[in-house]
Amino acid sequence: MRPQAALSTPPRRRRRAAAGVAAALAMAAGLAMAAGLAMAAGLAAAPALAAPPADPLGSPMWDYRVEEWLGKDAVVRFDPRLKLVVPGIAEDQRAFPVLVDARALPEVRRILILVDLNPIPVPLDFELDGAQAFIATRIKLDQRTPVRALAQLADGSWAAAGTWVDAAGGGCSLPPVSRARGDWADGLGEAQARAWALADGSARLRVHLRHPMDTGFIENVPLYHIEQVVLRGPDEERARLSLLEDLSVPTASGRSVPLGQIAGIRYVRGPESIKTENTFLVGYVLFDILPGRTSVEAVRLCRQHLDSLASAGMLNLPDGVSYEFAGDYENQVRAEKRLMILIPVSLFSIFLVLYFQFRSVLTTLMVFFGVVVSWGGAFVMVWLYGQPWFLDFSVAGTNMRDLFQVHPISLSVAVWVGFLALFGISDDDGVVIATYLDESFERRRPGSRDAIREATVEAGRRRIRACLMTTATTVLALLPVLTSRGRGSDIMVPMAIPSFGGMAFELITMLTVPVLYCSLMELKLRLGIRDRRLGMDQSALPAQSCLPGESGPPATPRWRARLAGFFRRAARLLRRELTGQS
Repeated sequence: MRPQAALSTPPRRRRRAAAGVAAALAMAAGLAMAAGLAMAAGLAAAPALAAPPADPLGSPMWDYRVEEWLGKDAVVRFDPRLKLVVPGIAEDQRAFPVLVDARALPEVRRILILVDLNPIPVPLDFELDGAQAFIATRIKLDQRTPVRALAQLADGSWAAAGTWVDAAGGGCSLPPVSRARGDWADGLGEAQARAWALADGSARLRVHLRHPMDTGFIENVPLYHIEQVVLRGPDEERARLSLLEDLSVPTASGRSVPLGQIAGIRYVRGPESIKTENTFLVGYVLFDILPGRTSVEAVRLCRQHLDSLASAGMLNLPDGVSYEFAGDYENQVRAEKRLMILIPVSLFSIFLVLYFQFRSVLTTLMVFFGVVVSWGGAFVMVWLYGQPWFLDFSVAGTNMRDLFQVHPISLSVAVWVGFLALFGISDDDGVVIATYLDESFERRRPGSRDAIREATVEAGRRRIRACLMTTATTVLALLPVLTSRGRGSDIMVPMAIPSFGGMAFELITMLTVPVLYCSLMELKLRLGIRDRRLGMDQSALPAQSCLPGESGPPATPRWRARLAGFFRRAARLLRRELTGQS
C-alpha cells in the first residue's frame, strides 16, 4: 500500500527530500529578503510622501488645515529657528498680539499665521517680496486655540512653530454681524490705499483692508487697520505712487495681476484717524466761544442755527448720522442737574441745624436771613467782575484789575461750588448775635419796650467785635486765593469770588438780626403773647397760644393739644383693628 510504502522509504531518500525542502525554503527566504531590500532602497531613493508630521500640540484640525492651506504635497517640519512670540492668555481677544521672526531661516518667501479653531483660520498671509522675514500684528481669537507661524522656504518646504493660547469662548456670545450674514466673505480682500511722499524720496503707504476682524457689533466698522506698509527693495523707484499700479497681486489661481487692474489709486481727502465711541464712528468738530458768552449760551445759539438750517432744508443728515454737543457744555449740564439736588438739600440741612440750636422757627428764620443776604452779595460780586470800571485803579504802580484778575465770570461749576461753601459760613454772625440775644433776654427778662431795646443794644455791643473778627478772618483768607496764578487758579478763583462777595455783604446781618429780634419781642409784648424771655406778669395774661414755632409757658397751646388728641384717636383706632374689638 502506498501509505505503507511511503512510511517505509529508505533513510537516504528521506534525507534527500528534507534537504530539497530546506533549499526551497532558503531560496524563498532569500528572494523575499532581496525584494524587501530592493523596496527599501526604492523608497529611500524616491521623494518623501507629503504626510503632515505629528502635531506636538495635539490639535484636531492640524491635518485638515495643512491640506487646506498648504496642499497635499506640502513638506512641513517644526523648526526651532522659527520664533513665534504670543502671550499665553488672551486678555483682549479682539486685539491679540502675534510676533513672527523667521530671519534665522534661509530665503523665506512667505509667512502664514494659522489659527486652528478660528472661523478665519489664516488672518495673515504675508509674501515678503524683498522684505525682512519679521512681522508683528494683532488678530482676533474666538476661543482657546493653537496659534501657529508657518514660513515657506525657497525649496517650497514649510517651517512651523506654534503654541496653545487660552481664551474665553464656547458660544456664550452672539456672533459678529459679519459672520452671521451669509455673504460675509464676498468682500474680503477689498483694499483702499493712500501714499505720502517723504523728504528722503521714499513714500509712506496706508492700506485699509476689509476683513472680518471687526468689532463684532456693527458691520463695516473694523477694529484693526494696517496703518503703515514699508516697501523695501534694491530699486528706490518702487516706493513711488506712480509705480504702485505695477505691483503684483497674487490671485486664487496662483497667477499675479497688476494692482492697477483691480484697484484705482488716487489721492482722496479722508480723516487723519478713525475714532469710535460706544462702537460708533465719531468725528469731532471744534469751535471757539465769543468773548462774553458762556458755553451754555454758545451751544444754545449753535443749536438754534442748526435747527433753522434743518427746517429750511439746507441741512440733511444721512441715515445713521447724528450730532450732539459735548465738552464743557456737557459737563456744565451734568453739574447743573446735580446742583439742582445739592443746593436745596444743603439749605434744608442748614435750616435744621439752626433750628436744633434755637428751638424756634422764627429765630431760625432770622438767622437764616443771612443766607439770602450773602447770596445777593455773591451775585453782586460776580456782576462787578464783569464791569470795566470795577477796580480800575492802581496802587503803588500795581493795577488792581490785574492783581485780582478781574474779568467776566460765567456761572460755571466752580462758581456754584463757591456758592455752596458760602451757605455754610454766611450764618456765622447771625448765630453769634442771636445766641447772645437769647442769653441776654433770659437773664434780664425785660417787661417793657424800652427794656427790650436796651437788652438788644447791649447784646449788639457785646458781640459786634466777635462778628467783625469772624468776617474779617474769612475775607482776608480769601485774598490769596483771588490773587493766585498758575496751575489750579482757573478753578480756585471763580470758586472764591462768591464767598468773598457774600461774606463782604454778610456784615449786614449784624444789623438785621438784632432789629428783627427786637421787633418780634415788642410784638409779643404788645399782643400779650406768653414767652419765657419776657418779664411781664404771665398769670394776668389770658390763656392763648404762642406764635408757631415759639416755646411758651408750661401750659399746652391749643394746636398742640389738638394734635395730641388726633394722634390718641388714631392710636385707639389702630389698636381696635389689631385686636379685632368693635
